[in-house]
Amino acid sequence: MFDEFGDMYACEGGEIRVVRYDGDSTEVLAESYEDSRFNVPNDLAIDTQGRVWFTDPFYEGAGGPWSEDRSNKELDHDSVYRIDVTDGK
Repeated sequence: MFDEFGDMYACEGGEIRVVRYDGDSTEVLAESYEDSRFNVPNDLAIDTQGRVWFTDPFYEGAGGPWSEDRSNKELDHDSVYRIDVTDGK
């Protein structure tokens, strides 16, 4: 998804993170919650205030071979998260 400035945001399920792409570089915005690795970040949306919302379900196999085994799940919940992006734009 693109924000109002044209920056592209994505959930990288296999990499277990939410990122912003800036030309040739990738900025990691989130990759864990309370010291536990996310499940498989999936869908995201950007609201009118520039906040990034994303889902984090655990889909078996969707994150690659490690995600085929639920015992690798570090969080005991599937959730929706918000990132308050503050980059001065």
